[in-house]
Amino acid sequence: MLKREDEKPMKVCLFGSYAPDPMNEILKKKLELAGIEIVECQEDIHKSIISIVRAYVKLFFKLRGIDYDIIIIPLWRALLTLPLAKIFSRKPIVYYGYMPVYDTVVNDRKLVKPNSIKAKLIYLYEKLSWRFSDMIIKESDAEIDYCVDQFHADRKKFRRLFISADESKFLACPFKEAQDVFTVFLFGTFIPHHGIETVIEAAKILSDKDDIIFKLAGKGQSRIEMEKLAEKYKLKNVEFLGWVEFEVLLENINESDVCLGIFGGTSKASYGVTNKVYQILCSQKPLITMDSKAIHEIHLENGKSCILVPSKDPQKLAEGIIYLKNNAERRREIALTGRKIFLEHLSMEKTSRQLVGYLYELLESHKRH
Repeated sequence: MLKREDEKPMKVCLFGSYAPDPMNEILKKKLELAGIEIVECQEDIHKSIISIVRAYVKLFFKLRGIDYDIIIIPLWRALLTLPLAKIFSRKPIVYYGYMPVYDTVVNDRKLVKPNSIKAKLIYLYEKLSWRFSDMIIKESDAEIDYCVDQFHADRKKFRRLFISADESKFLACPFKEAQDVFTVFLFGTFIPHHGIETVIEAAKILSDKDDIIFKLAGKGQSRIEMEKLAEKYKLKNVEFLGWVEFEVLLENINESDVCLGIFGGTSKASYGVTNKVYQILCSQKPLITMDSKAIHEIHLENGKSCILVPSKDPQKLAEGIIYLKNNAERRREIALTGRKIFLEHLSMEKTSRQLVGYLYELLESHKRH
């Protein structure tokens, strides 16, 4: 349900301890595209109890002085302050929750032991946060299924919204004709569900191919481990770029022949698509990523708009790379079709309209009750 012409523009309050990051910038841009007025009520929270109390007090007084129609809690960092919004505000609350906290820190990154008190507290807090929210935005129906199955969450509260990518930043790259070196580019965070080890193992399989090189940009939990693995295999075809500036990232995307998505075998990988998949499609680059329920939800089809391989299967990944290397016309068609699907189903304009439709739906429902 979109805004009626006689209604005043909606005013949304972004609330909590969220940090500036690409996902929040995407959220803001989607709201701005739809003419939504944004007010921010943000305070940083550090690890200490004193920091939490101080942030709560500041947020309470800030919230009292703001006029708004709906509160949006952006991503997991703001979850700590969601109870404050629930207690002191009578306005509807939307949790823009693209990263499930428990599954990320316990099952995916294994930063907390599953049976520990800390893990149980995280599980309970996330479950209560969903109960406090009036609407919960998730990336895929597969992730919504996970939340309902694992946390017995109320399915009626969930809405699916694809992440998208900023078309003004990720421009369509011209097709790269065959050259002496075929460049396979991976970028993002070195965390388990991205499956960087699978990429290293695929590079090992292709290490006898002097004309194929892997470039890996990013940092994170497993970067040192992956560098050691490449050293162990004495791989000359893998280059670790580390964290790169955005302009350098765009240069590497443009200069690559193929870009890689995710390949991890975690539950999070099975229901998530991740930012970079949208960015690769938007950039009109051939994509290879793992097959999953979530990837089919964004209308991708193996061999037509991307190459899909099983999770944690370096042999199939290597075969996919060779296939695209040896089939320039197929590579071109996949790149063009991927960009077309992005514009038709995943664009900022389309996902912006969908998000605002959800917000007006919630606002109308809140007024009736």
